Amino acid sequence: MCKDESGSDMNKSPAFQFYPDKFFAGTRHLTDKAFRAYVNIMCWMWQHSPDQHSMNDTDMGWRISTDIKDPECLQSIRSEIMVEEHPLLKARDDGKLYCNGLRKEFKKQEKRRKQTQKAAKASWESRLQKNSDNEPDSADADANAMQTHSESTGDAEQAQCPSTLTPPLSPSPSPPPATHNKEVEGGMTAEEKTKLKCLTAYFLNAIGRGYGRKLTTKPLSTSNALKAMMKDGVAEKDIRAAIDWLAGPNQERECRYEVLSGGSLREKWDRICVAMGKPKGGKRKTKQIATSDGGFMEG
Repeated sequence: MCKDESGSDMNKSPAFQFYPDKFFAGTRHLTDKAFRAYVNIMCWMWQHSPDQHSMNDTDMGWRISTDIKDPECLQSIRSEIMVEEHPLLKARDDGKLYCNGLRKEFKKQEKRRKQTQKAAKASWESRLQKNSDNEPDSADADANAMQTHSESTGDAEQAQCPSTLTPPLSPSPSPPPATHNKEVEGGMTAEEKTKLKCLTAYFLNAIGRGYGRKLTTKPLSTSNALKAMMKDGVAEKDIRAAIDWLAGPNQERECRYEVLSGGSLREKWDRICVAMGKPKGGKRKTKQIATSDGGFMEG
């Protein structure tokens, strides 16, 4: 049970809804002292009672909840609140008194709290499922790699070992030769697409763990940035080495590089390579600048 500095249960609701019309209609017969005592009882129940709507029907229970020490005054107030025609507190089988209005309010808030928890849990599970769907399946990647490998091996064996059977008299048109890793959308082969998907997931997981936070960047934007880097000529192993450095030793630097997206990695690539002590790699685009003597220089 979580408690605050005052010792109150932090899981309890700190307030209840108040309906003046119903409250005044049921307390018009009370004197000023009894009215104040009844308000004290309701507040004490909500703040200190385990179920937030009951109290012990004993002299000590009445004395604590009303904060009245005088026995005669307490007995008078008790008789006003528990008038036979219309008692404000009802008796329970366990020997306690409860306020019916607070009981209804407690059940209403408890129902609302459970509905909120259920909705929050469903939302969290939905986000977890969405994130897991974006991560590559290593088993599928291995299966695709083995499939393309077996296809290429089969093609090579077929080329080296031609069939010895007599061809038919009227041969049917030969099927088009099988191509290995046909290009897919975006000008990438299936193998390159699988590698890019794995590299994107590796970046998001490693950087997220290294910085101790959940990355807000979209996987598609990170994938596009990494794809552009590899098109520039940066090797996949160099990108993975930089990711490991950013998520590991870089965290101990006084002036560390904070890279939270693929675009940021591509933008800071040259500086990261210098900090790592590695060659930059890739194809660096140059432009010609006109000189004062009418010639050109690369910059």
